[in-house]
Amino acid sequence: MREERVRTGLRFPCVQHAVISLAVALLWLASCATPAATRPAMTVTFRSDSCAYTGPQKIRAGEVAITQQDDGRGQYEQYAVFIATLDPGKTVADLKQAMSDSAPAWVHQVTTLPAQKPGDHATTLLDVKEGPLYLICFVRPPLRGIGVIGPIGVEK
Repeated sequence: MREERVRTGLRFPCVQHAVISLAVALLWLASCATPAATRPAMTVTFRSDSCAYTGPQKIRAGEVAITQQDDGRGQYEQYAVFIATLDPGKTVADLKQAMSDSAPAWVHQVTTLPAQKPGDHATTLLDVKEGPLYLICFVRPPLRGIGVIGPIGVEK
């Protein structure tokens, strides 16, 4: 009885294994990433002494792209956005009334976007787990709140 060997296109089995492992790893990574086209986009724009929001009023939990931009005409050195959730029963009116340099115990920080200088813009990817979200806009110096945006609903 005679044995026949099947030949592969690669002469070195370790190279073949490495190529297959790399392909599997790339497919796995691609399946984990949220494509930019399906990622909700939110934009906070600072205009002198106010901030405005452009984006959906309700988003899905998961990765969200938040762009912070300044129109360059502001009178402050820095602009920032504090993103939070509130205890049940609290509203945007409560938040506006309590705006100061320290958050009340019923305000829970999700994140603070990096401070921007006039004319700058940056996009931050945020993994949103729950909501609703409230965006609190700050300027400095002196540190003070200039606006509250929300609620932005979050669906699981």
